[in-house]
Amino acid sequence: MLVSLSLISMILTAVLGLFVFSAKSSKRSKESFDATYIARNHMEMIYGLSKTVDFESGLDRLRTEKGFERLSLSENLFGKTVEEKYVTISLKEWGNLIDAIVNVYEDSILRAKMETLLIWAE
Repeated sequence: MLVSLSLISMILTAVLGLFVFSAKSSKRSKESFDATYIARNHMEMIYGLSKTVDFESGLDRLRTEKGFERLSLSENLFGKTVEEKYVTISLKEWGNLIDAIVNVYEDSILRAKMETLLIWAE
């Protein structure tokens, strides 16, 4: 009887470990998915601006209409908090191209990053 109880407790301990691992993995996956979703939405917003207004107007709209704070004048760096995550947008000019980078942070840890080159409307 004692042997069977020991065997059952060992099996239950192993199975419980799998449930704990699964819960942690699921939480990390959701955090990553949420951050990627936020990054994608902001990248689409930047793409929309690039097709409808000139570059300087796009920078102004990030602040006035989209609620971003300008973090650096020299680097066109913007930031704001979205759904308990901090989003930064960097727009760097490379000739006639704009390098758009969206970073999403949670607890100061980079959770998602998207980058693309855009031809901005003139």
